[in-house]
Amino acid sequence: MSDILTLIVDGLVQHRLSLTAADFSRYSAEAQIADVSQLVPKREGRGIKLGALLAAARPQPEAKYITLHSADGTFSASIERAEIEDRALLIYQQKDGMPVPVSAGGPIRFVIPNFNDPCANVRGLGRIELTATPGRDTRPSLTQIQTKKKAQ
Repeated sequence: MSDILTLIVDGLVQHRLSLTAADFSRYSAEAQIADVSQLVPKREGRGIKLGALLAAARPQPEAKYITLHSADGTFSASIERAEIEDRALLIYQQKDGMPVPVSAGGPIRFVIPNFNDPCANVRGLGRIELTATPGRDTRPSLTQIQTKKKAQ
């Protein structure tokens, strides 16, 4: 695995994290998800629980929101921390042990199983920012998504 910086966890945290791809595999077995298809049927690979990363970063009590930023800065989603902290995961490795390709949303793909907003599943995640109030959010509204689907 590469040692290239792939993810930052910052904002209202006691410990800012700068993680490489290799760092994810060093988390405990309890933090790992060996086969994400068990939780997200249309996805494959290895993942890590969001809660494990947040535990390492130690959010400050006022950190109520998580803003997920794509690495290229073109997309972000801000979500209440309580809604996703215990169920979201980050897919960081394919089934064959190789990094997740950009074409599949890599090198880190953020996924929230059984969440009502598919646009909260961020491709090419580069930063997780914890804040007291909602952060930058470029997701289309659910109304826009439903209107687009009806038109197709």
